[in-house]
Amino acid sequence: MVREHPLSPELADLLLATGRLPGFRQTLLSTLNALIRLRGNRPEVRLTGEQLEQVTQPTLVFWGENDLFGSVAVGERMVKVMSNAGLHVVGGGHAPWLTQSKCIGPIAARFLRQHS
Repeated sequence: MVREHPLSPELADLLLATGRLPGFRQTLLSTLNALIRLRGNRPEVRLTGEQLEQVTQPTLVFWGENDLFGSVAVGERMVKVMSNAGLHVVGGGHAPWLTQSKCIGPIAARFLRQHS
């Protein structure tokens, strides 16, 4: 099976090395348990609209169009309540910066230059 958006060799190396760190497995499992359950995200760890309204720094959110944790509409609602935020939708699923770095990199660099 060929991946549509492969990881860069550097990122693949980094992920492999991270997986070899002492305690990685237990840390990953406890983190996943704290954040998700069989039916999706744990509601008690979600950011509320009131919390998002308090974010005032310039924010650019990248959202995968097929994110398993929420549709693009979730990202749209999130940035709508933030006073200085934008949303950029890209192909792929959750954490699109891992598989869409060639697309996201220039956009993120431009955003950071504008807000440095």
